Amino acid sequence: MKRVIFSLYIDIPEGELDAQPPYPNDDIPKTYRTKEVLKLNHYFLKKKHIEYADKIGVDYKLFEYDSEYKEYKNYFKKKYPFITTYNIINFYKIQKLYDLAEQYDEILYLDFDVVPVTALNFFESIDFSRGIAISDNFESREYSDRKNFTLDYLIRKSVIMNEQGQVPSNRSPNAKYWNTLALNYINFGSTSSRSYNTGIIGCTSDQLDELSYWENFDNVIEQMKELIEDEFFPDHIRKCFGYDNETIWGHKVELNNVKTQELYKNWHFRMWKQNDIPDYVNFIHVIDKNFDKVKQWLIDREKINL
Repeated sequence: MKRVIFSLYIDIPEGELDAQPPYPNDDIPKTYRTKEVLKLNHYFLKKKHIEYADKIGVDYKLFEYDSEYKEYKNYFKKKYPFITTYNIINFYKIQKLYDLAEQYDEILYLDFDVVPVTALNFFESIDFSRGIAISDNFESREYSDRKNFTLDYLIRKSVIMNEQGQVPSNRSPNAKYWNTLALNYINFGSTSSRSYNTGIIGCTSDQLDELSYWENFDNVIEQMKELIEDEFFPDHIRKCFGYDNETIWGHKVELNNVKTQELYKNWHFRMWKQNDIPDYVNFIHVIDKNFDKVKQWLIDREKINL
């Protein structure tokens, strides 16, 4: 059984950063802050990834801003000039997932801002026969198991959200929920939608074949473009539509009836303005990029363990 862990670190040039609001209690756009903080913590993050791979005895690969990535970005920019560099990078990680599936049976992808803090073997702890191991975004859960919801109901719900000032940016989990729902609805009339967080993915090569992520990709991108312009959905919903890997992932899961299993907080703890990091976590996904807090938690835990 061949296994691998991989990640990406692409230092986006400042001229290619897209506009985004700041992190909480910050005054710098999050794209600029992310660039700065990831660069400062590059050694720490890479070290934690390598240490974890060594502990569990699997290969580790980090893909960076090299000639292969540049070639991929240039290809994407030429074919889809309206797609941002940020989204191209997130499609690149899906491409590398498929590339590695040609060499490995089981794959674990970690966003570069995910910090492993355990010696537990992910591959031995997760039963891949239950499906691709991936977390859904919280917004998916309100509707996912309710078959009697109609599209009209969901749109009315979104109108209330808009009136309450809850219109999300196109990077938010809520936006991806609506974008996935729209793709599902226009393709097979489904009002079911599940939005996934691809910051951590555990899967087998066979499961990636079932997902068929790249099949009819041009057509999917064209549909996403049309949805942004289509007046069927209200303006406040269409404003949060975009071109992201997670919307397509959710759409492909439902389209191809792919089995998934939830990565709960022990394996995918999303740190976002949290006061405390629980002791039971194995992977910390540092959404708010507060790596100093994680480092201090590791120091304090080591003192306790002593």
